[in-house]
Amino acid sequence: MEALGFYVCVADFEDELIRSLGATAVEHIIDAQGELRSFRTLQQQPAQQGRTIEQQLRRFMGTRGGRKIQYAPVLVEALDLTRVPRSLDRVLATSERKTRPGCDHELMTEPSIELLRWTGPWADDDPDANFKADVALYTMLDPLETLRPLGASTGIPVGALVRYVLARWASAGSESLLNAGPSVIERMWTTISEAEQTDTTEARLAAYEVVRQMVAWLRAPLDM
Repeated sequence: MEALGFYVCVADFEDELIRSLGATAVEHIIDAQGELRSFRTLQQQPAQQGRTIEQQLRRFMGTRGGRKIQYAPVLVEALDLTRVPRSLDRVLATSERKTRPGCDHELMTEPSIELLRWTGPWADDDPDANFKADVALYTMLDPLETLRPLGASTGIPVGALVRYVLARWASAGSESLLNAGPSVIERMWTTISEAEQTDTTEARLAAYEVVRQMVAWLRAPLDM
């Protein structure tokens, strides 16, 4: 069913929200709505004896017309975003569409990417060994430690900041065709200088390989 775009609750939507929030939190919400006394009355009914509090809460949501509509937005607002019911999470993920610029209302799904920590492995003679070593080093860091405070201080969503950083970094290769930047030039020069100081054929070959990889990365946009 999910492959067709249908996402099913175990019992119903209220059941999903109650299980995600927990019975105690839902009782607090009912109390804030001024209906805790009515819920206690329902709990005392013979038909409710032997039922779990979650089942009683679900039954309470359907005992008066309009109560489901009343509580649905309140329960959703109280959700911890790390505990959103799967059915709701999948619907929201599927609904995240945007109109592609330049197209007449053509819709495309925004990508969802997992941030992974990666440590290899790679072969000693891998032509991209230096780049992979950099990836392994930097993926040990948590970029969200910087981006979350930045988002809070600027009002920019963290997801937008992540997209900005990735897009800026990815476009750096093509920008570097015009301006490689001081850090890239300095790294190249340091590599060459150290090889000259060592003054061996092996050191010069190793330096050549490092610089070759850097230049290959800079010209990568030309191959697209």
